[in-house]
Amino acid sequence: QPDGSPYPAEECHIYRAYRERKDTHIDDEVMFRLDGSRFDAEYRSSPIFRGEEVTGAVVTFTDITGRKATERKLKDYVAQIEEQNLRLTEAARMKTAFLNTMSHELKTPLNAIIGFSELLAEGIPQPLPPGQRQQAQDILDAGRQLLALLSDILAYSRAEAGELKLELVPLDLQAFLPQRLQALRALAAAKKQAFTVNIDAGLGTLQADRDKLAQIVHNLASNAIKFTPEGGAIDFRVRRDGDWLELAVADSGIGIAAADLPHLFQPFVQIDSGLTRREGGTGMGLALVRRLTELHGGTISVDSEPGRGSTFTVRLPQPAPPATRQTDNHGADHPGR
Repeated sequence: QPDGSPYPAEECHIYRAYRERKDTHIDDEVMFRLDGSRFDAEYRSSPIFRGEEVTGAVVTFTDITGRKATERKLKDYVAQIEEQNLRLTEAARMKTAFLNTMSHELKTPLNAIIGFSELLAEGIPQPLPPGQRQQAQDILDAGRQLLALLSDILAYSRAEAGELKLELVPLDLQAFLPQRLQALRALAAAKKQAFTVNIDAGLGTLQADRDKLAQIVHNLASNAIKFTPEGGAIDFRVRRDGDWLELAVADSGIGIAAADLPHLFQPFVQIDSGLTRREGGTGMGLALVRRLTELHGGTISVDSEPGRGSTFTVRLPQPAPPATRQTDNHGADHPGR
């Protein structure tokens, strides 16, 4: 038996196969060699029939010492992985809690800095000399940039921890998208860039999270503006492709080398280039776009060539609405017109 004690004769499996007229299989048998050493064995016994009569039984033993050793190692390995997963889950929870706390602690004074610098830049309570007004504007711009970075880091951390939830609502794309592009036009104009928008008519509605979709649009377009030199061009295109909505942002910027593409959507990774070093940034924008796109069930891709610009394409599921149907007085269905 598994504890090393012998079976009573009446419980021996070969007798059971004979008596009960059916196969017996035991895979945790313990056997002993002539030298007294024990080993794991697999035991099979089957009755021998002659017509309907059982005339005997046959038994086979297989040494499964190696298999049992592998199973024990696998069990230990699974236990170690489960323990590590628990530790990683707890570490992720603590990281998110820390970022939430730090975000709150940093945003409170940062909002005050932004608010007061905005008042100073607008000449409240009294107009400033041109040099000081520009300094106030620089403080305001830097504060807004830092606030956006904090928001991106916090959103990405929550997405990685599975704590970022979508609030899906039907969005009228013809009304939603132009509103989100107004501020981006101003950013492009400040760098003397041509910013064109092509939105196909009849896009209909998209089930999406309003704030998250706005962040996808903003991060894609602002990234193109940032890494396109003055006087360049940005083209924002939206169209429907079957059951998918396709948003594409093309630029005439610095482009991306093929070797850098695999690292493009990793957080805190910046592609090394002269314009990148001048513009700064942390690499969070595109990483967050990918996470938010994936949360919506979509995909993101990039087509780029150094010196010739890049095109980033986000595809989001947009199932076509079922065709309307009309029923005549006789109960027959007809396609709606």
